Amino acid sequence: MSDTTESPRPGRGRPSPMMFVSLGLGTVLAIALIVVMSVLTGGTVTSSSVPAPAIVGKTVAAQTVRSLTGGTTTTPWTYGHPTALIFFASWCEPCKTELPHLAAYLAHHSTHGVRVIAVDSEVGQSDSPSNARAMLQRYHLNVPTMADAKGQMVNEFGLSALPDSAFVNAKGVVTWLNIGPISANSFAQRLAQAAA
Repeated sequence: MSDTTESPRPGRGRPSPMMFVSLGLGTVLAIALIVVMSVLTGGTVTSSSVPAPAIVGKTVAAQTVRSLTGGTTTTPWTYGHPTALIFFASWCEPCKTELPHLAAYLAHHSTHGVRVIAVDSEVGQSDSPSNARAMLQRYHLNVPTMADAKGQMVNEFGLSALPDSAFVNAKGVVTWLNIGPISANSFAQRLAQAAA
């Protein structure tokens, strides 16, 4: 009988602790890269390899939706005006970062004739009109509003998360859709393009 013990062959048995460390570091670096690119691009992806959202280039229906302040608001493209829509909800943390910058920009700069509307896409679901109004007042965002209680605007634009911004030309064609927060600089560029 032999007293020799077999040593495990390389590549068999339990994974090495270094493998887990390597996987963890790789994951952290990938997430960090995504965050840095998101910040540098103002929350937009500009790579030509990333397809535009499906709604871009399509005509959206005219809508008349209840306003957060009472009454109704009709989408401006119904009357031949280019439009910028800012989709938000009062509970949305990224919205709380985005809205003050957009409000500051809009308070001091021209919209070049583009109508800007804030759309609370969660009213009646997980948001209330009073909370939405309070948020807009807190950040001094003084634009017409829409309370998308039935989700018709969200469905029309194919949105699934907040915040988002959409630009629609005077004929009702979506020219650009930003998924996620938009910087004031990017918003300004899109306003100028929408007005052209």
